[in-house]
Amino acid sequence: MHMETLNIVEKSVKDVEGENKLGIKYHDWIICTCSIIQFVITMGLLFSYSEILIFINEDFKTSMALLDFIGSLATAWPMLLAPVAFWVDDKIGTPKTLLVGLTVSTIGCIGSIFVPNAGVLLLTHGIIFGIGATFLLNPQYSALNRYFPYSHPRNVLATSIVTCAYPIVGWRWTFLVLAVILVTVVLLTTIPFMNRFFCLEAYEEIKEEDEIEFALRTKVILGGIWLFASITKSMAYYTPSMILVKHMTTLGISQLKASRGMILTAVFELITRFVTSALGDRAKGRFIPIYAFCCAFLCIITGLWSLVTTFAGTMVFGAVSGVAGGPILAALHSTSREVLNGKHLTAMFSIVRSGIGIGILLGPTLAGLLSFTNRRRYKCEN
Repeated sequence: MHMETLNIVEKSVKDVEGENKLGIKYHDWIICTCSIIQFVITMGLLFSYSEILIFINEDFKTSMALLDFIGSLATAWPMLLAPVAFWVDDKIGTPKTLLVGLTVSTIGCIGSIFVPNAGVLLLTHGIIFGIGATFLLNPQYSALNRYFPYSHPRNVLATSIVTCAYPIVGWRWTFLVLAVILVTVVLLTTIPFMNRFFCLEAYEEIKEEDEIEFALRTKVILGGIWLFASITKSMAYYTPSMILVKHMTTLGISQLKASRGMILTAVFELITRFVTSALGDRAKGRFIPIYAFCCAFLCIITGLWSLVTTFAGTMVFGAVSGVAGGPILAALHSTSREVLNGKHLTAMFSIVRSGIGIGILLGPTLAGLLSFTNRRRYKCEN
């Protein structure tokens, strides 16, 4: 029975290849390339907020804490609402999901042109644009998993390389330019997702044998551990980026020098992401221990940040943090697959992305509260 089914699938592969001679061989890589472009643009829009933050502050004369929160909130939505994005993608398909995200994000960008104060910017950028970005940064994984199943020799490369490429006219016009770029690029790169080419997902499911079926309690426990690991890792990775420069300036190090530590973090993270993407397919089945090692190492590094009192130390710790964080972020999809031995991939990947979003919100907030408490204590003692 198994062989008959396998023969039917193999025959269907040949039939589809005969009917779709134009581009079927490379359509998977077209999807991968379009995903990379969409990630670059959307993540660029999210992180460019920090570049125009100073100009927004000059216009509104409001607290930097509120403006920082707006940026953090917009960045957190794509992670927090990942389960919703995957559910919508499953119901209406990847192209329509991308168009939903494009519409909502564009409304947020254009709305930000006319905001009179930071409170309205919280709505247009922090909420509307952030929620729209949720549907621009998650559906690609579903498509990539269909075109690059686990049996594909470039599964890890395709599902990790999409995150590697991202890392003045006045800020109001900047939002307008970003909106135009977003519409143009996402519309063009959504076209390949609309072609229903044959993928190897069904073939892979037939080939898999001796699958382990987990009990419900085991799934819940492993899912809880996976969520906790994601939250703590996210807090350990993103909290220093919010407080490091301030910590260094209080030690008498110039803001420019302190910022170089963060630049090194980004550079080394990018390098290790590319290395993980290039060599990751050789490490299939071993991502859980690699993930655990990198997370533990990252948490230790974060705990030691408070001991750094020199510029040289900042540079070293920044580089080491990037080295530890790169493999974690690049191989999230592949690691999620291994949690339940390939079962419930979408659920596990949704959990880890939600955990990252929670960590992005919790880490900087707790750091700010601790900093505020310490300042009050210092004033009381003096």
